[in-house]
Amino acid sequence: MNRPDESSDHGRLVDDIKLRQRNVVWPDPLVNSRRADVFLWKGSANATLVQRIGAWIFGLLFASQGVAFVALGLYKAVWVFGVLGVAVLGLGVRVFYNGCRTKPKTMRE
Repeated sequence: MNRPDESSDHGRLVDDIKLRQRNVVWPDPLVNSRRADVFLWKGSANATLVQRIGAWIFGLLFASQGVAFVALGLYKAVWVFGVLGVAVLGLGVRVFYNGCRTKPKTMRE
């Protein structure tokens, strides 16, 4: 026979496991990936340091790819690579800038 506190501990353990696994069951991964995409595209004033560093890394990767495409377009004299490179470079600069945003200063009354 179980003691009453053991069954409540078991119930709390099961609830805790369900809450931890909720993030890996559909549609929660979709919601989380959308939040990441919105952060990278629009930025956030309340982003953590890890999120900012991630945005900087993604921005630098996109920017370096853009520079490589522009260089390839100039080297091969193919304008499509140049246009694609400028677009990817712009995306990289935007993502990097979104990682640099800080909290807006509040006005004191």
